[in-house]
Amino acid sequence: MKKVFVACVAVAIVAAVGVGCVIGNNTQVPVPYEAYRVTDPARPLVVSPGAKFAIVVASNRTTGFSWQIAQPVNEKIVKLVGTEYVPSGSDLDGAGGKEVWTFTAVAAGQTTISLRYVRSWEKGKTPQQEALYTVIVR
Repeated sequence: MKKVFVACVAVAIVAAVGVGCVIGNNTQVPVPYEAYRVTDPARPLVVSPGAKFAIVVASNRTTGFSWQIAQPVNEKIVKLVGTEYVPSGSDLDGAGGKEVWTFTAVAAGQTTISLRYVRSWEKGKTPQQEALYTVIVR
């Protein structure tokens, strides 16, 4: 059985101060402009249409691994804005960092964002890690 492991958290970044986000069992949580953190990728992320959010995952480019979209994103519900690698800031050789995948919620609906941690040149090999995020736009 494949062990699914995600070392970092999903972060939802919203467009304005005071916007709320719903997590878990419909608990309304105020969302500051800076970031909203979800520690469990198994929990659905609920955002409003037009909101920007990001998925942040641990990564270490020195190993050759990076995160990739495993399945096409449903662009009727969310659109990928961009991705970037953020080093940890450590001076140690081989120190990891994180990858930030930024999306915009387009329209109401539910979709999943599937990521896999792979080496791009190792075609057909089982991913080192996988992560599945559910996004609900309403």
